[in-house]
Amino acid sequence: MPTDARERIHNLLRAMPTRGLDAAKRLFWTELNYDRVAEPLSSRYWGSKRAREALAQEPQLLAQHGADGGRFDIIYIKLAADEVGRGFPLSLSAERAVIEQLLNNHPYALFLFSDEQERYWHLVNVRYAPDAKRRRIYRRITIGPEERLRTACERVSLLDIESMQGDLFGLSPLAIQQRHDVAFDVEAV
Repeated sequence: MPTDARERIHNLLRAMPTRGLDAAKRLFWTELNYDRVAEPLSSRYWGSKRAREALAQEPQLLAQHGADGGRFDIIYIKLAADEVGRGFPLSLSAERAVIEQLLNNHPYALFLFSDEQERYWHLVNVRYAPDAKRRRIYRRITIGPEERLRTACERVSLLDIESMQGDLFGLSPLAIQQRHDVAFDVEAV
C-alpha cells in the first residue's frame, strides 16, 4: 500500500474519536474500498435480551463486499451508555453478546463497536480456532483519543479490498475473512 494511502488511513483512525461514524464511513468506503450500504439491522427477533439491551440503537450494516455468491459485511454497533468495561469504555461481554446474535445472519463480518459518544472504538474480528470444537477467537483493534495507532494503521491497511487478490469471479467472503484473520493476528507479525 502506498505511503500516502497509509497516512490517510492513519488520519482517519486518529479522527474517529472526534468525528465518529463519519470518519469510520470514510475509512471503509473510500480508503478500504468496501461498497457503501448504511442500512439498519433489526434486533427485534434476537433471542438474547442481554444483547438487545446492550444497544444504544439498532446495528447498522455499514459496508460490504461481494455479490450473490456471498458477502463480507462491516457492521457498526453503538453500545448503550451503561455498557462499559474494566479499564476501557466498552464492555467486552456486551460486544460478545451482540456478535453472537449477528453471526447467525452475518457469518463473514467485521464488527465495529463504539461507545454512545463515538469516542472509543473496537474493531472486532472473529475467527475460529483450528481445533475441531469451532471455538471462536475474538481479536480487537482499539481506537481512542489516547491510542497511538501505529500498529492499528498497519493492520487496518491490510483490509483494503483492492489489495486482495481475487479470481475471475471476484473475492469470496471466505477469502476476505481470511485476510481479516491475518490482519488481526498481531502475534504473527
